[in-house]
Amino acid sequence: MKTYTSLSNFISFENAVVTIGTFDGVHIGHRKIIDRIIEIAKQINGESVLLTFFPHPRMVLHPDDHSIKMLNTMNERKELLEKAGIDHLIIIPFTSEFAKTSSSDFIKNILVDKLATKKLVIGYDHHFGKNREGSFVHLKKSAPDYGFEVE
Repeated sequence: MKTYTSLSNFISFENAVVTIGTFDGVHIGHRKIIDRIIEIAKQINGESVLLTFFPHPRMVLHPDDHSIKMLNTMNERKELLEKAGIDHLIIIPFTSEFAKTSSSDFIKNILVDKLATKKLVIGYDHHFGKNREGSFVHLKKSAPDYGFEVE
């Protein structure tokens, strides 16, 4: 597994099969998504890409809320994701500035321009972008305009 600590280090390639999330623990629900991107990547001669954030967005957006508990440390997550068979792990530094990224800008600038996403696999309840404005429905509507599929 190749690990990148910023998008600037990542070189895109054809047939990127991507998932996005905090993946604070690599539990059964996460494993289903991870296994699915690996399966699709094999089917289309692509590469599996897991995009995550550090620190956890809630730690940046709500610094006084100490109730959030991580199931795994970042090093434990890396180890679990590598054992799961992920090809590429991208850890985006989550900052107050990054939190201002709109869902549309995230799709265009990151998923399309930087990652060249061919297929995106996310949970039905996934939200992203400024104020969590982006959703699975938003992605399903936007994906055809940018040439990728959403599952």
